[in-house]
Amino acid sequence: MKNKMGKDFQPKLSISLHSGWGVEGGIGSELKLDATYISSQIDLAIRIAYLCDDYELPLMISGQFFDLLSVKVQSTLRKVDNVVMSEAKDPLPLFSFDINNEVLSAPEGHNIGEIILLEEFANTDLEACKKKSADYVFNIDADISSLKQGKEEIQGIYSEALELFISGEWEKASEAFEKCAEVSKNCDGPTQVLQSYLNLYNNQAPLEWKGYRDIDEAPPTL
Repeated sequence: MKNKMGKDFQPKLSISLHSGWGVEGGIGSELKLDATYISSQIDLAIRIAYLCDDYELPLMISGQFFDLLSVKVQSTLRKVDNVVMSEAKDPLPLFSFDINNEVLSAPEGHNIGEIILLEEFANTDLEACKKKSADYVFNIDADISSLKQGKEEIQGIYSEALELFISGEWEKASEAFEKCAEVSKNCDGPTQVLQSYLNLYNNQAPLEWKGYRDIDEAPPTL
């Protein structure tokens, strides 16, 4: 792939994580039959995956999936928006796991899938950790630790900005998102999305604002 696309080529993935119901069944004819899953929840999961492009994020997580996670894992995620759409009539919180694009160098002899321990956990008994819960990897795995480096600051600032946005304090939210833009050097997709939305309304929440936005609605005419 790199020989064809160049050494700097990186594949781009859009992944959504959602939890809901689905119906499994066979679709096709006597000549060819494929197993598939059908439901409104699957349509929603697909729509969330498409939103990755809008927010410039590789991973989007629905509120339903977020609620299934442990408190430790939830604390690593950033809430990026609160929306409704044709596939979700009730307000839907959206989350993501912020990552940087740096690639951690694996030690010599490392096997894919193995944990790369942080130096301070070099003597950790991995088997004992595995018996407790999956949370341990967020503390001892150098791979996961490196993914979050440089992202902690914007997660805190953005959370404050989003709460102001949801509560209808849009002028203060605009100022907070400006700080997000400065910290991220204008490279944070969720910040850019909500700044653009606020600009459509001149940073003034509509009287009918209910704490979420309809991402399918037409832009306002001012």
